[in-house]
Amino acid sequence: MDPTLLTGYKPPVIEGTIELRRVRHIYPSRPKVVVMNDVDLVIPARKTTALVGASGSGKSTIVGLMGRFYDPVGGEVLLDGRNVQGLNLHWLRQQISYRSRSSLPQPSIRTFAMDSLGPDMSICRKRKSDS
Repeated sequence: MDPTLLTGYKPPVIEGTIELRRVRHIYPSRPKVVVMNDVDLVIPARKTTALVGASGSGKSTIVGLMGRFYDPVGGEVLLDGRNVQGLNLHWLRQQISYRSRSSLPQPSIRTFAMDSLGPDMSICRKRKSDS
């Protein structure tokens, strides 16, 4: 994939909904290891979305697939219903904002989520079982 190529569609307007449909991914460096199998995910337009999980759970892989740093071996990655493989790569990468936070203790993750997403987000609310 060459981001300097001029080929590919550049939508004049985008909403920003990202969708993974039945995504299967294998890294070229480890061809016998399936790192994602039949993954579905919808990230709504104009919403701050946090991908949180244990090391190796696929967070960075999802971000890499959205920005076409690699393509899935199965399924589709869509932007507003259009497969990202048909989009201009340089244009696509200009549309993505990414903020990485790694190796934080649990209270810091909650604090980061509260600061970034706001107290009204259900992801940030403390569950009764957490008390």
